[in-house]
Amino acid sequence: MRTARQRVHRREACRARRHGRAESALPVAPHVDWLSGATAPPPRPERQAPGPIVRRGGPAPPLAVRWAPRWFWKDPGSRVRPGAGEMSGLLHTTLSGLNSDSYCEISQYRDQHFRGSRQLQEKSLKISSTLYVGNLSFYTTEEQIQELFSKCGDVKRIVMGLDKIKKTPCGFCFVEYYTRADAEHAMRFINGTRLDDRIIRTDWDAGFKEGRQYGRGKTGGQVRDEYRTDYDVGRGGFGKIIQMQKANHQPAIY
Repeated sequence: MRTARQRVHRREACRARRHGRAESALPVAPHVDWLSGATAPPPRPERQAPGPIVRRGGPAPPLAVRWAPRWFWKDPGSRVRPGAGEMSGLLHTTLSGLNSDSYCEISQYRDQHFRGSRQLQEKSLKISSTLYVGNLSFYTTEEQIQELFSKCGDVKRIVMGLDKIKKTPCGFCFVEYYTRADAEHAMRFINGTRLDDRIIRTDWDAGFKEGRQYGRGKTGGQVRDEYRTDYDVGRGGFGKIIQMQKANHQPAIY
């Protein structure tokens, strides 16, 4: 049986809950042994370790797939959506294009006079530190080329392209760096720049060999300068074969 004190305490606890007060703030009635009538202090509550955080309403339900398209359930061993291979290939191509440096890529040009297999030429181009420089003026000096290309790294040597017959500069050269990284800097920052009022172009070269410094045209210079119909002051005027044809058809003056 509850004593009068316990009934009063229970009544006050109910009233406190109705008014929003904490029950722990109310005085706790002492524990009375109903056999002996002895009064003992109430037991102290034990401190419990904080448990895991549980969301309101109970623990979170296990993750489950409530709906999926038909292709998902046809083959339980394969969860790849049809067409995902094409999409992943397109994504790979896009990311590769963003990460690649187009200025340092190897062009489609291949030297037809290269002594070796096509695979060896490809390998040499990928590790080479030599650049081919074209569209130079006939009057550009080696010192000017040295000054420009040394801005990207230490230049090992420069080989000027020469007319096979006259042994004069014919508008190209080879620039060799000590490291591949310096050559990549030159491809990135010098290709397409202006030197002697001309837009020069650079390309990877498999490596200079003796004899490649001479022009391969019939008249001794480069092939591109033989049939040129426009007048280029920096590269000897009209093409040499065009000049010879005009000279042969020109009437003699007496």
